[in-house]
Amino acid sequence: MTKIRKLFTKLIKNWRFLIFFIFLACLIVFILIKLGLLGFNYSFQYSKANGKKNGAERSEFVKTAKVELRDQIEALETVGTLKPEYFSVVRPRVEGLIRTLHFQEGQWVKAGQLLAQLDSESFQYALQVAQSQLEREQAALVSAKHELQRLKKMADAQAVSAQQLDQQVALVSQLNATVQAQSAVRDQARLNLSYTKVRAPVSGQIGLRQVDIGNLVRPTDINGLASIVQTNNFWVDFAIAQRFWPRIQGSMQLSKANQFNFLQVEILDRSTREIITKGSVVAKDNIIDSATGTIRFKAKLQGNFNNWLPNQLLGVRLILQTHSQLLTVPIQAVQFGQSGTYVWVLSENRQVRRVAVQTGIQDKGYIAITGDLKSNDNVVVVGTDRLREGQKVRIAQPLALLSVDEKKLT
Repeated sequence: MTKIRKLFTKLIKNWRFLIFFIFLACLIVFILIKLGLLGFNYSFQYSKANGKKNGAERSEFVKTAKVELRDQIEALETVGTLKPEYFSVVRPRVEGLIRTLHFQEGQWVKAGQLLAQLDSESFQYALQVAQSQLEREQAALVSAKHELQRLKKMADAQAVSAQQLDQQVALVSQLNATVQAQSAVRDQARLNLSYTKVRAPVSGQIGLRQVDIGNLVRPTDINGLASIVQTNNFWVDFAIAQRFWPRIQGSMQLSKANQFNFLQVEILDRSTREIITKGSVVAKDNIIDSATGTIRFKAKLQGNFNNWLPNQLLGVRLILQTHSQLLTVPIQAVQFGQSGTYVWVLSENRQVRRVAVQTGIQDKGYIAITGDLKSNDNVVVVGTDRLREGQKVRIAQPLALLSVDEKKLT
């Protein structure tokens, strides 16, 4: 270590040797870096060329499907809202405190069934007052009628003037009208008393209660006591964009009746896309919603609705027309390029060729096409992104049936 220190000390003192030493070290580092870059570039080019050669020789695995003749349904799809036949919010007809509740949440109730009892004391007093006033007016009317009979006898004997008789006749008529008005007041008080018993307006299933015992309720309450829905029949409300209205009119004209009930709908589960039920259009709105640019339709549904809930969102397919025997392929077979849509067709020698097509109606995973194709032709549906014109391919088998070497390739 002492000798090395002495050597570095002499080099530092002699600045010419120090500069030469630094220059020599930089030159050696530069030569090493240059040689390393050349070797890396050569290796990269060789690997790239070798990869291209191997890729050209290897056949791609693809999956194919047949070109089929199918009946395609022309339809418009949208989202609809499920509506029950009856939906009613239970509200009291008079204001009052709730004394008792006579229903359980989720219970099925019948029309007219007692649901709640309001405090009725003030309404009973009002009825008694109205009844008393009516009886007083009735007594005054009876007295006036007796007086009229006495004046008529006296008038026959010319003991009273005609003016007195006319005044008594007018008094009887006045009291008779007063009795009728007071009778109406009594009937209204009796009706208000009956309104303290809140009853179900329709039959159906009652929802969650919105009030508790002791709460003050009014006829203007938005939520009311609870809601009742009748689920025997359901409707679906849906909207279609106004640009499709000419197509809907064209489908209607195919029917001799030219009525909306000619249009059929299919209700779909939004997650599985399975058909739940079917129905028919019964009405449409008479205006276009200017905010959304849509036309609202209403369709009546068929079937059992025990598992459905009001306001549930469902898929709706409005059936316009059925086209028979169209050439179709799976939707994933259609590719998009700069020159338009095309498909890869598999020939008998397992070579693929690119065929331009025109697309049409889509239905249940298939799309109608027109082009240089015929029924039973094979088109590629999986592995299309790696294909070239005239390239040979291999048909993919289920994974369990592939050999060990083929599994490595996939």
